[in-house]
Amino acid sequence: MRRSTAKLTALLAAPLLALAAGCSRCAAPPAAPPAERFVPAGAAGVILVPRLAEAARQAAALHATLSALPGQYELQALRGALSAQLSFDLLDPASMAGAGLDPERGAAVVELPPRAGEQAGATLLVLPAGDPGKLQALLARLAHDRLGAVAQGLENANGKPIDVWRRAPGEPALLAMVTVERTALVSVGPGGPDALRTALALDPALSLEQSPAWRRARAALADGAPILFYAAPGASPLGERLPGEGLAAGLSA
Repeated sequence: MRRSTAKLTALLAAPLLALAAGCSRCAAPPAAPPAERFVPAGAAGVILVPRLAEAARQAAALHATLSALPGQYELQALRGALSAQLSFDLLDPASMAGAGLDPERGAAVVELPPRAGEQAGATLLVLPAGDPGKLQALLARLAHDRLGAVAQGLENANGKPIDVWRRAPGEPALLAMVTVERTALVSVGPGGPDALRTALALDPALSLEQSPAWRRARAALADGAPILFYAAPGASPLGERLPGEGLAAGLSA
């Protein structure tokens, strides 16, 4: 009798365990792409933070060391003043998470190539969105407090809604944001909505993530650098076009 009961229990448990395992795999969210996925390979200049938490840790340690030097009163107050303006601490991963960012992922600041008839390209921010709702609320507050934007509306980008903040309806955009693949794309200024449309339409094969020059540059840099700088071949971040493989550098505290 005991053997029959054990066999029956095993027969009943097996499909349930298989179903549970299958459901857990189905429920797992897809891995978010790196920040480089939304950066064009020919960007004029890129500041990349591969992992926000590590950059925050090193920056906090450096700030504490420099603040301990005699006479560094302004530097001591800088972190608190910046935190008050942003409503979160850039040097604290837990505080960043509370603001809607994902500190375990990377971010990028990108100078995009200028469009036809423009002197300079727009600036694109690529941010890891841990909680898109909180991050959108933060940007809305900053747009209101820092830019005077009181009108928020939506624009279309191939079926994807873009949030746009203006001083009044019909005026030029001050700030634009869209969330895709757990990543927030943000751009400031009148060209912001177009910059986001370009980023959304970027072919992955033409992104920095797939760039052979970037991959060779990344491999040449020291491992663990929390902040990376890159300018693609042919870009002109300093007024002169870069030859060869471009320019790459890593910064560590």
